[in-house]
Amino acid sequence: MTDSDEQVRQFEQVGAVTFDGPFPPAQIQAVSDLVARLDAEKKLGGYADYFVEPLLVDVIQHPFFEEAAKRFLHAPEVEFVNWAARQKGAQPGQVFALDGEHVDVSYHRLSLESVPRRMLVSFWLWLTDVTIDRGPFMFRPGSHRQIAEHWGDDGAHAENPLMSNQLPALAYAEPVPVLAKAGQVSALTTATVHSGSVNTGTQPRRAMVINYQPRGHEVRFNMIDAAKRVAHLRELRAAMRPERRRLIPLKGNVLK
Repeated sequence: MTDSDEQVRQFEQVGAVTFDGPFPPAQIQAVSDLVARLDAEKKLGGYADYFVEPLLVDVIQHPFFEEAAKRFLHAPEVEFVNWAARQKGAQPGQVFALDGEHVDVSYHRLSLESVPRRMLVSFWLWLTDVTIDRGPFMFRPGSHRQIAEHWGDDGAHAENPLMSNQLPALAYAEPVPVLAKAGQVSALTTATVHSGSVNTGTQPRRAMVINYQPRGHEVRFNMIDAAKRVAHLRELRAAMRPERRRLIPLKGNVLK
């Protein structure tokens, strides 16, 4: 990260920022090929994925994401939350369009202003180039802050997903794409109003998503099966290198 202060500002104010990642092209290609196979086997889907593959574990436990999460969340310690891998298949000849705007986790004002931030940071590791004709992630810049200001300090609205018909009627910016090269990383907050988009080109778009939160602050996931997630975290922690297992903390002998 060449200018971390400016990148943190963009993440906080705009909702997304893209920068170079630490992985060599051969590793990116290997992970991309694995994601393609898993997609063909219909093993990917939903908000999170729950299997363990060595290539994926190597990415998840890389120190780059931990250090970046500390900066974006203003946190001395952070912890891994969950991960997912995605492939957006090509649909040549189709018309470009958004694919269902929504908010995954909304926050109230205090969440975005506290130190550490009481929110998630989502790292999207791009496994292929992302161009406008390759189904980019689309988001409305600054919409997470607009919604947070709308909620004020009312915690009843915090950490809930919002479907398109539940979004506050605010003067949002026009949606813009997140474009990137293979191997780059985008730090996003899915508290923005965002969506996928139609891949109008001839090549698939692939990505791996890794979520972090401040250590000790559990962001609610209304859409996640808690028991399944805990079982997966145990398996994933066991597959990590011993010095990296602290990314998934234990409380006594019980996983959080």
